Amino acid sequence: MKEHLTHFLDHLAYERRLSTHTVEAYRADLEHFLYWARARFKGDIISELNHYHLREYLSFCHDRLKNVSIARHLSALRTFFKYLVRLQYIKASPADLIENPKLSKPLPKPVSVDEAFSLCKATNEDVTSFRNYLMWELLYASGIRISELVGLDVDHIDCKSRLIRVMGKGKKERILPIHHTCAHMLEKWLIYYRPLMLKHEESALFLGERGERIHPRVIRFILRSLGKELAIAQNLHPHRLRHSYATHMLESGADLRSIQELLGHTTISTTERYVDVDLSSLMKQYDAAHPHAKKKC
Repeated sequence: MKEHLTHFLDHLAYERRLSTHTVEAYRADLEHFLYWARARFKGDIISELNHYHLREYLSFCHDRLKNVSIARHLSALRTFFKYLVRLQYIKASPADLIENPKLSKPLPKPVSVDEAFSLCKATNEDVTSFRNYLMWELLYASGIRISELVGLDVDHIDCKSRLIRVMGKGKKERILPIHHTCAHMLEKWLIYYRPLMLKHEESALFLGERGERIHPRVIRFILRSLGKELAIAQNLHPHRLRHSYATHMLESGADLRSIQELLGHTTISTTERYVDVDLSSLMKQYDAAHPHAKKKC
């Protein structure tokens, strides 16, 4: 099975072109299963495995992992077995008869509009503060992921047209609009501030203290500290700004399909989980949009 696993991970990395982080997540989940299977089977795991064994493995996981982790492990196994079926190593996937564990789906908690404004307000204009302010502004202005923010290069920015070019999941590229303030701040960063942090040739838009591409861990730490300082949240993270972007756009009348395109989601159901519109806001939109809602009784 180890050989099959190696080929499968190569397939994810080089044929499906998934990110290194995603491939490593698959590796960890499948090696967890392999660890269990080696203790369970004496012969060839692939030829002996059936759905009863898989249920036994999930029972093993149940005492050690949360439902969300079990669901992720099962998803990795489904993809792996589907790959083996396609290459005719096995006739059918033992995961086909296994149901996913039920997961609670708590709504994301976006920051308020006022809180977003306070994050995007520069306290002073030294180079580090300006860089941080601009990162929050860009995250909230475009709804991009932290990995997409870190991956931005200088030539991905068109300040004049107010567009940025983003490489998303699965190496899918999309062009996103930004507002005038954000474009102006990006232009200022490129002309005046970024050169002050640049120590050698580097294509990255945002730089760390050593003049190299800033690390996601640094961004998370700075934002979490600012969230505590402004009393917004104990654990403010970049993904909450992405939630906030989607929610505030929808509350202001943007179409859900448009938001899906902007966020780079493959399915509309994923976008629906990103937005959190309160009932009063929905009622206002309904009353304003539905023809019969405007009739006087």
